[in-house]
Amino acid sequence: MSLEIVLTWLEAHPGLAAWMTIFGGTVVWVASLFFRGLSREVAKRKAAKSSAAKAKEEAFSGAIALEDAASEFVRLAEAANNAGTKERQDLASRVEGHFEIVKAIEQQATTSEMKGELARACRDIKDFQHNISNWHGEDDCDTSQQEAGKGAIDRIQRSAAKLKQYV
Repeated sequence: MSLEIVLTWLEAHPGLAAWMTIFGGTVVWVASLFFRGLSREVAKRKAAKSSAAKAKEEAFSGAIALEDAASEFVRLAEAANNAGTKERQDLASRVEGHFEIVKAIEQQATTSEMKGELARACRDIKDFQHNISNWHGEDDCDTSQQEAGKGAIDRIQRSAAKLKQYV
């Protein structure tokens, strides 16, 4: 069928042009609604992917910070065994930097699960800081502070492991 035959047939049916205008406008309107809805859905998916990627990055940063803290705390605990009061205070002050790093990550966290885990880790860091300040030497029979400090380190390591699950 050639284009000339189609044009001749359309000219022979003048009422058809009016119907095509009505249906054509409706088709354009429906198509615009469809594409607007589609673009909204694409934007939502993009935002969800971006949010998920940010949450993974936060979890990874938190886990790394907690692992670093725990490994340094083990070294601080060993040093505290043979340290005097002033030296233990100096060791305890070194804990504060790790606390501030983890607290900053907690404040930027986007999910409540990560915020909760990082808040628990911050409490454990503060517990360790208190324990190391009051640490007794290896030869002392009172090992409550050492045990509490080691328990805090274990909890920090568990928090790091939980955060790794989000990655």
